Amino acid sequence: MSDKQKEKSEKELAAIRAWFALIQDKLGKRAELRRCETLQDVYFCQGFHDLLLFLSNARQNAETDSKDSGFSKHKLDRLALLAGTLAIMPHWMETKDSMGKAFANPGGSAMSLSPLRFRRLLTCTEPAELLSPLRRATRVIKFQYSANSLSKSLLFWNDTTRKNWALDYYQNLKQEKK
Repeated sequence: MSDKQKEKSEKELAAIRAWFALIQDKLGKRAELRRCETLQDVYFCQGFHDLLLFLSNARQNAETDSKDSGFSKHKLDRLALLAGTLAIMPHWMETKDSMGKAFANPGGSAMSLSPLRFRRLLTCTEPAELLSPLRRATRVIKFQYSANSLSKSLLFWNDTTRKNWALDYYQNLKQEKK
């Protein structure tokens, strides 16, 4: 990743965090997002459009020479997934742990995600099929994960992200004693 891409990514993460702070204060917008069952439902929420505005402003500030702040359909779906998932998170949490490690939850107070449920989560290749399983998974681990890590993962949800989650999960999963 080039320095320019890193800067853009950091600006996007800062915009996402600012949006998260906004919806924490605007409980109606957050509640509306929390009730969404599909990405299409998320598209119809004002809170999602607030996220797009925050990100558009961050992109325009990062790319002063470009007036285009539009998002591709695939990116919009990923952002809807992110909005729908972050809306159920009670507070912004920062850790250095990856999402895979968080789901394995070594030494944590919450339960770890079962290997079967984790594999089902990783079989989701499209954002539309990931919303419900991801929300369930984050509830199982009692929201003990890095919001930054989740945001980065969902913005770039692809085979590489899923492989990284799998590697981190299985390296950190406590082995059951027989």
